[in-house]
Order: sequence, then C-alpha cells, then structure tokens
Amino acid sequence: MFAGFATFSAAAQQTTSVTILDGSGLGLLCVAERNCFEPPLLHIVVGTTVTWKNNDKFSHTITSGSPYDNQVGDKFYSGLISPGKEFSFMFTNVGIYYYFCEIHPWMRGEIDVVHGALTS
Repeated sequence: MFAGFATFSAAAQQTTSVTILDGSGLGLLCVAERNCFEPPLLHIVVGTTVTWKNNDKFSHTITSGSPYDNQVGDKFYSGLISPGKEFSFMFTNVGIYYYFCEIHPWMRGEIDVVHGALTS
C-alpha cells in the first residue's frame, strides 16, 4: 500500500423486485385478493432500487400517486411496460409512495421507504 492513498469501498447497492402478476390486467379480482403486485406493500431503505417485472399478458404502467391524485406520476413513471419487460427506480427519499397502473387503475401498490436498516 502506498502512503497517502486511501482505500475506498463502495457500499453494496440494495435492490429488490415487485412482480406484476399474470391476470392483473383482466379485472378487479386481484384487488379483492390484494395480489395485482407481489408484494403489494414493500418496505425498503433509502437508496434501494426497485424493479417491477411484468409477468402479465398485458402492458402496464408504474405511476406514482393514485388515480385520484392531481400529482400523478410526479415521483416516477415507467411509460408502458410490455409483457416480459421491466422498469426500475431508485428511492432516494424517505416516505410512503403509492403507485398504480394508469391502464388498469384497480392495480395499486405501496412502497414504504425508511432510513437505516429494516427490522423484522
């Protein structure tokens, strides 16, 4: 090791995923069973990247807010996610983030972002 040189180590980036379940675009059944997105509620720490994977036969969007907000898509917006494709977003601020699919507004999910480590 050379004198005067510092050693830097990058913190491991945290990632997790949410699955858009097959059949979610067909109707409201997934709402009753709370399984349009798996998981429907996700707890993460700041700096985590969430990837939504579309396992449905229909295209979907991941749009921040709710269908009744006047701030739809102001935090994140995926555009159309075709079947088999995905969308990723890194959460850099603490808060609760609601999201939905603009094409199928019954599909709703929630991301809870906290500082520090999560506890069981």
